Amino acid sequence: MERTRILIVHRDNNSRREIHNILSRFDFEITYADDGLQGLHTAKYIKPHLIISQVEISGLDGIELASQCRKEESLKNVLLILLHDQLDLKIINDAKSVDARAFLIKPYIDNSMIYAIKRALGEEHLEINLSKAPASYESCKSRVMTGYRYHYA
Repeated sequence: MERTRILIVHRDNNSRREIHNILSRFDFEITYADDGLQGLHTAKYIKPHLIISQVEISGLDGIELASQCRKEESLKNVLLILLHDQLDLKIINDAKSVDARAFLIKPYIDNSMIYAIKRALGEEHLEINLSKAPASYESCKSRVMTGYRYHYA
């Protein structure tokens, strides 16, 4: 079975590390982008199964990123989880309008993140496989997209 590709689009390195620590127990192929524009270009390149994006990012915000993905034939069915620092009903409605599968508020707690991914992808994608998962955030830092160049470990 093909590994599930997840793109994490978040401006804050500590938050990316926090999300990585939650996801590292599973056999996901994880790629990172620092802003929405990088996220869109990266998504076009890697064709992720799931995008986990912060709402308030530069370039394109998370809602605009989702909207642009919906316009791309190869990305229109990509699953989306949006993250925000606070509860905001307007942003929740915007998230629904772009068919986001979940809206999580910081701090991103293991159980809520895993539950959101499980609902989006299905339980079969959440088999724990520590032998294949990256050992640490640092081990896949080279997968952070910088500019428009792509670096892979």
